[in-house]
Amino acid sequence: RAHQTMVIGAADTEIAELLQIELNAPTAEATCVVVDDQGIAIYVAEIVYRGDCIKFDIELTSKPF
Repeated sequence: RAHQTMVIGAADTEIAELLQIELNAPTAEATCVVVDDQGIAIYVAEIVYRGDCIKFDIELTSKPF
């Protein structure tokens, strides 16, 4: 099983410096967890993306039109 949560946020001082963006610039903060068949987390990541590098493409219906 794999699960990702994404929250739209703003760059604090540390993130702004690391990503070379302005303070309070938009960001997407993601947490990704991969769990094996026994329920053990085998991969956990906390990622911050620059706002200018994000694109959402989400299918909102079960069948395409």
